[in-house]
Amino acid sequence: MIRAFVTIAVVSLAAAANAATVQLLETHPPQPATLANGHTLNLRVRVESPTAQNVHIVEVRSRGTKVGWYATSGIEAVPAGGGETVLFTFLQPKEGDVHVDEIVVKTTGNGAGATTSDPAGEAHVLPVDATWTVATGTDDSVDPSWVTEHRAQASARRAAARAAEPKTGILGHLLFFAGSLLFVVLVVAAYWLPIRWIRRWQGGWRLAAAVCLVPITLSIVNITLGLMSDPTSHNLFPFEIAIAGAIAYGMMIVVRIAHAVAGGRNIAS
Repeated sequence: MIRAFVTIAVVSLAAAANAATVQLLETHPPQPATLANGHTLNLRVRVESPTAQNVHIVEVRSRGTKVGWYATSGIEAVPAGGGETVLFTFLQPKEGDVHVDEIVVKTTGNGAGATTSDPAGEAHVLPVDATWTVATGTDDSVDPSWVTEHRAQASARRAAARAAEPKTGILGHLLFFAGSLLFVVLVVAAYWLPIRWIRRWQGGWRLAAAVCLVPITLSIVNITLGLMSDPTSHNLFPFEIAIAGAIAYGMMIVVRIAHAVAGGRNIAS
């Protein structure tokens, strides 16, 4: 009788452990490989689970340290009866080759394709221990079928999401056009006003006016160099310019008030 209970307990524990297992099958780029696009690593991870559950990446570790990513594919579902799914993470280290020790994934639910993660989900550490060499050039390698299929599925999901979005009316288009026009006007004014002051003012005030040109200029140069080295970088460049513009206008206000006070003139002149 005791032996039967022990056997049942062992079988139950083995089944539970098997149900909780998530195994790494393959990565793309493979190990090892050269990153033809420089420091950017678009890493796809093919994993297998014996049961239906939702899986998503929660952490990537490099040499024992957690690293951030700019994008992930979110929650992917393992179908009923168990099987494979593909997870995606976008890594862009500051310098050097790209090394990944471990990828931590979390499993929840029953493979129904949840849209939000469960904090109480079970974490699994997938050992990777791979280094991808940084290089520049064109990648001529052929993607495996599971990568091609994952890209097609991701594209289909994005297309379905766009189709489900409400159509933008004429008012929305007008607001977008007005906002874009205002953005251009503000950027032009951020250059026109300091240049005007440089032509009208004398001495050190010309230098002060010239300094107001620096923030937006540096932002534009940084974005241009970034896009030349990696076309996928600076996807939010309008916001970078907007932040630089806010700094520039703050400097312009201070310089203009200081110049008016020093000269005893009206600020509006």
